[in-house]
Amino acid sequence: MNCRQKGRYELARRIFPLCEDFVLVYHFVESRSHFKSGLVNHALAAALRAFLLETHQPRRNRLRPVLFTHSSSPHRS
Repeated sequence: MNCRQKGRYELARRIFPLCEDFVLVYHFVESRSHFKSGLVNHALAAALRAFLLETHQPRRNRLRPVLFTHSSSPHRS
């Protein structure tokens, strides 16, 4: 195994557990987002859904307000 393959293997080894966790959270959100699951589960599922949607936005969209704030602030001399 060459260096590039070792790097890819290491990256995959570190990412797959995160993917599994994401799938578990996503399934929880999909299965418990109804009122029949109870108010607490419904509220938790809604909060997790908002978090998942926020984390899937492109990075540039999340940085835009910060960059705009910094670029519109008065410059110090």
